[in-house]
Formats: sequence, C-alpha cells, structure tokens
Amino acid sequence: MLPLSRPISSRVLAVCLILAAFGSAACSGSPAGSDEVVQLAFQDSVEVVAAGDAEPPAEARDQGGAIVGLITEWYQRAFVDPAGWRDEKFPDVVRLFSGEARTKVKREIESVTIGDARDEVRSVKPEDATVKVTVYVGEDGRTDYAVADVSFHGTGALKKEGVPLTIVQKATYFFRLESDGWRIFAYQARSDHAQNPPPGATS
Repeated sequence: MLPLSRPISSRVLAVCLILAAFGSAACSGSPAGSDEVVQLAFQDSVEVVAAGDAEPPAEARDQGGAIVGLITEWYQRAFVDPAGWRDEKFPDVVRLFSGEARTKVKREIESVTIGDARDEVRSVKPEDATVKVTVYVGEDGRTDYAVADVSFHGTGALKKEGVPLTIVQKATYFFRLESDGWRIFAYQARSDHAQNPPPGATS
C-alpha cells in the first residue's frame, strides 16, 4: 500500500496551488490548532473506455487525471483540512454538482463531506484513500462521461478527550463535461462515523 503522506508530485503540487488560493494551510506544514494538516494523496488509477472501434483521444486520460485532481482538492477541504469546514453547507462542494444532483446533495451534504463530525474533531488523518476514474469515449471520439469510484478512511482526533473517531466514506460519482468544467450529474454516497477503541484497548 502506498503511503498517504509522500513527496509532493507534480499533480499534488498543482492541487497545493489550488488549495493555497482558497487559503488552506494543507501544503504548508503549518499547524491547524495543535495538529498539522496532512496533504491527502489518493492511490489513483485512470482507465479509458472507447465505444466500438473508436480510437480514444490522447487527452482522454488527461481528463481522467483532472477529475482525480478535482476530487483530491474536494476531499482535502471537505474531510481533512479544518479550514474547509467553516461553512456547514460546504458551498465549494455543492458547486461541483449540477441539476437534480445539486438539489440532492444540498439535502445530504453529510454524505460527501465530514458533515456534523466537524463539531467533534479538531483534525483528520487520512489512513487509506483510493479513487478509480473511468472515462467513456463515444464513437465520435468525444468524451461522453466519466465515473469515479472513491473510498476514504480517516481517523479524527477529538476536540475533547476520548476515543478517536473513525471516518469511512464511499461514493460513486458520474461526471460530464459542462461549460464550466466537470460536474457531477448523479451519484451514490455514504459516510459513516464511529468511535472505535484502538487494538488491545480494554473497556
């Protein structure tokens, strides 16, 4: 398993620059409260599927990489970096959705963010995070849509004394390229929070 805290690659560096524009301290190594904010690094893969005998354009894989970068920025701010939790409505996340999916995510924002756990934890350490993006190309050689399967597992340090909070989120997002960039038009997501004692602990 690849480490979730690793030397900054060109892709991660690009994400860092985006986060800096939002005022995040995620890549600076500066502490948030008494805890250092870790830069999330997904274990990612991109696959391109072409319809019929169509030859997928070279940029199709780059489009998948762009979606990985978008999701990394999103999860960094919505799950890992407390600076991104200040607005409980998470407007930056909502903007990534369109149509009925946007209406839906406004009602269940806790399924795609840290949600109410933001009130309980002071920091989150990523333990395991994977994203697989499949880009589908039509017979005309154009990208039809893309599907991203995401899994995130993190440990939240509580603001008060107590057993750390385990945060597990899994989701499938359906993307299409719109005039303002990649947007999610449908999705399925679930996020669970639980306090689990460390191995060997006794009650």
